[in-house]
Amino acid sequence: GPAPPAPGAKTTGDFLRALGRRVWLVLLVAVAVILPGAVFIMRQPAIYRTSAEIRIEPPKVDPTLASIIANTGIGAPDREANDKYVPTHLAILRNSKELASRVVADREVGPPPPGVDDPIAELQGGLSVRPYPNTNFFEVNLEGPDPARVYRLLRSLLRHFEEQTHNDSIKTAEQSKVLAQQSLSALQQEIAKIDKSIYDLIKSSNIFAPGGKNLVEEEYSMLKSVLLQKRLRFDDLVQEERIARFYPNHKGPAAPSPREMKIAKLLEQKEYWEEQALKLKGMARNFNGDPAARYITQRLDRVLVELEKLERATGPQPPDLTRMMLSHSAEEIRQIEQKVGETLEKMQESMADYQKYLTLLKDREDKASEITATNKRLAQFTFLAQTQKPPVTILREPTEPTAPVRPKRATNLALVVVLGLGLGVGLVCLLEYFDRSVKVPEHLTAGLTLPLLGVVPRMRRLARIHRGGHLWTPGAPESLEADAYRNVRASLLGLSGPRGPLVTLLVTSAKMGEGKSTTALNLAATCARAGERTLLVDCDLRRPSLAEVFAAEEDEGEGPHPGLADVLRDELPWQRAVTRTDIPNLDFLPAGDPTGVPIEVLGSLELRQLITALASHYHRVILDGPAVLGLADGRMLGRVADATILVVRSGVHELRPLRRAKEMLEQSRVPIAGVVFNGLIDDLQNWSSYGPNTAYGYSLDDGQAATRSRGLEALPETAAATAAAGIPED
Repeated sequence: GPAPPAPGAKTTGDFLRALGRRVWLVLLVAVAVILPGAVFIMRQPAIYRTSAEIRIEPPKVDPTLASIIANTGIGAPDREANDKYVPTHLAILRNSKELASRVVADREVGPPPPGVDDPIAELQGGLSVRPYPNTNFFEVNLEGPDPARVYRLLRSLLRHFEEQTHNDSIKTAEQSKVLAQQSLSALQQEIAKIDKSIYDLIKSSNIFAPGGKNLVEEEYSMLKSVLLQKRLRFDDLVQEERIARFYPNHKGPAAPSPREMKIAKLLEQKEYWEEQALKLKGMARNFNGDPAARYITQRLDRVLVELEKLERATGPQPPDLTRMMLSHSAEEIRQIEQKVGETLEKMQESMADYQKYLTLLKDREDKASEITATNKRLAQFTFLAQTQKPPVTILREPTEPTAPVRPKRATNLALVVVLGLGLGVGLVCLLEYFDRSVKVPEHLTAGLTLPLLGVVPRMRRLARIHRGGHLWTPGAPESLEADAYRNVRASLLGLSGPRGPLVTLLVTSAKMGEGKSTTALNLAATCARAGERTLLVDCDLRRPSLAEVFAAEEDEGEGPHPGLADVLRDELPWQRAVTRTDIPNLDFLPAGDPTGVPIEVLGSLELRQLITALASHYHRVILDGPAVLGLADGRMLGRVADATILVVRSGVHELRPLRRAKEMLEQSRVPIAGVVFNGLIDDLQNWSSYGPNTAYGYSLDDGQAATRSRGLEALPETAAATAAAGIPED
C-alpha cells in the first residue's frame, strides 16, 4: 500500500477528525456569528422597488430639417453626436440636480417623509438604470422604504424627463431655423454684392450687349458672316466674267451697276441694324443710356448718310461693269478681312473682363438657387418641426410595488448560518493546520520508526474505575480499555532482548502526564490475569504515584510503606518490601521513602543485582520509571531493564520531543521494545471491532455478568473499593 504521510503533512482525514473532536468550537463560532447577524437582518427596513421601461433614441431629423440643421451646425445629425446622445441623456436622468429638484417639488409626489433631509439624494440614491443588450431600451428602477412614494417619484421623474428631452429637441430645431434665416440673409447680401460687381464691370467696359453678350464677339461673328457672303458673291462674279469672255454672244441678265450694288448693300445693312435696335429696345430698361443702343444707333446713322449720298450722285456708266464689280468686291473683301482681324484683337483683349463677368454671373445663379431652395424649406419647417417624434418614449409605466425586494430575510439568515458554520469549520481547520502534535499512531510510527505495541483509547470517567486507580483490566475486563492492554501484552509475547526473553520492562515517556504509570499498572494487571507472576515496581523516586493504588485502609495515615528506596539503603530485603495485591499473581514494590537516597542509585550495582534477583523470581517485572527528557533517571533504569516501552499520549506533544527522547535512550544504549499510543480519540473506530462504548457487544454494567456467564471470576467490588479516590494520569 502507499506509504503513510509525513507527520507534518495534514490529510483530509486529519481535518475531519479535528472537526469531530472540536464540534463544540464550530457550534460556538456559529452561534457567535448567527445571533448578531440574525438581529441585524431582522432590524433591516423593508425596501420596495418599482420599475419602468423607456426607449431613448437620437432625433431622426426629416431630410428637409436635416439640410437646414447641417448648414447651421446646431444638432447636426452626425455619427459622433448620435453615439453620445444616449449616454448623455442617461447621465441627465441619473445625476441631473435640476431634473431631480423639479421631481421632488412636484405636488403629485408630496412632501418627503420624516427623517429624509435631502429628498434629491433620496431620489438619486435609489435610482438605477439597466440597459437591454444591443438595444436603446432601458429598465429604470427606483427603490425606497415607502412603496407609494417610490411609485410617485418614478412616475414623476419619467414624465419630467420625457418633457425635458422633447422640449430640448424642439428648442434645437427652432435655433436651427433662426440660424437658417440668418444664413438666408447672408446669401441675399452676397447676391447684392455680386450684382454691384456686375454693374460696375458693365459700366467700366463697352463690350457688353443686352442679355450679357459680348459686343465684340457679336461683331466678330457678324463680320465673319458678311465676309463669307462677300466671298461667295465674288466667286459668282468671277464665274460670270469668265463666261462672258469665252461666250461673247451669251446674253445673261443685265449686270447691276456698282452704284446699284452699293445701294443694295446699304439697304441690307439698314434693315439689319433696324432689326437689332428693335430687339435691344425690348430688352433694355434704359434704351437711350445703354452703350449697345448707342453703338447700333451710330451704325444705323452712317448707313442712312451713305444712302442719301448715293441717291444724289450721278455719273457715267462704266464701260465694263463686270470688272468694276469684281474690283469693288475684292476691295470690300479686303476691308472686311482687315476689320475681322482688328475685331479679333479687340475680342481677345476683352476676354478677361468677360470671363470675370461670367464667373460673377455663375455665382449669382448658384446663390439665387440656394436662396430659392432655402425659402421653400423654411416654408415647410414649422409643420415638420412640430411632427417630430420625441426622443424619449415610456414603453411601460411604473406600478406601485406590493412586496419588498430587500431584505430577503430567509436567504440572508441561511447565508449567515452557512457563514457561521463555515467560519467555525475554517477556524477548526486552521487550528488543525497549525497543530503539529501527534494524534494518530501512523504519525508516530512514521516519525520514530519504532514498532507500535498497542493503542489505548482515551479512558472514560467512570466512578468505580476511577476509584480503582484506572485499573481497567480487573475492574472492567470486557471494556475496550482492558482489551487495549491485552493487545500490548500480546505484542510483547515472543520478543527477546540481548539478554534473552523480555522479563524486565521499563515503562517511560518523553514527558510527564502521558499515562506511563497507568500503562504500567494495567499492563502488570493484564500479565497477572494471564497467569504470569508479575511484580510492579514504582521506580519514580521523584514523583511516586502507584503506592496509593495498592495501599490498605489500615495503612492510610501511617506514612510511606517501605519500598525500593529502603531496599537500596539495605534496611530490609526486597521480600519484605513487596506488597501482595488483591489481584492474583500481582505483587507491588512501592518507591518507599526516597529521603537521603541519591538519584544516582538508579544506576548503581545494587539496583542491577536487585533487578536480577526479581527477574529470577517473577515472570514479569514492570518498572514504572520517570520521564526521559531533562532527567537521567529513565536512561539509567533503561540500562538495567531488558527493554523499554515508550508511552506517547495523543495530541500532547509534537514529534520533535519524542525524537529527542528516543535519541537520548539510544545514546545510552537502552533497548526500546516499541511504543504504546495512549489516549486515542480521532481514529478509534479503526482500532476496535465493537466500538468505544461496548465490550464485545456488552455494556460496562453487564461486564461482570458476562464474565461470570463464561466461567471467569471478576474482580470483587470490595477489592476496588479499598483503593484511594484516584491517582494522576501519570
